[in-house]
Amino acid sequence: MQGRTQFLAELFHTVNLDDFADVVRLIFSLAIGDEVNPSLGVKSIATVLNMRGFQCRGKTWKSQKVWEILDSSTYYGDYFFNKRNARTRGNPPINNGTQK
Repeated sequence: MQGRTQFLAELFHTVNLDDFADVVRLIFSLAIGDEVNPSLGVKSIATVLNMRGFQCRGKTWKSQKVWEILDSSTYYGDYFFNKRNARTRGNPPINNGTQK
């Protein structure tokens, strides 16, 4: 497994990843895989990121943080606006079609 992660680290060496959004895109592309490279697990993804020298808030990447990014609805684009009422912490009022 070390040889494959080394290859992937060298493969993505030319990619300019100076933004956290680019790192998140890389994490998802490694998790999904493509025709040439099969998908990687969270531990291998964390290894690739660490070998490339990327840090997560000043620390090395751990498999738990990679899993949190892959599992978070914020990162994969399934975001629900107004899920809870901020004042009452309850469900938002139901729109009966009278409001737009």
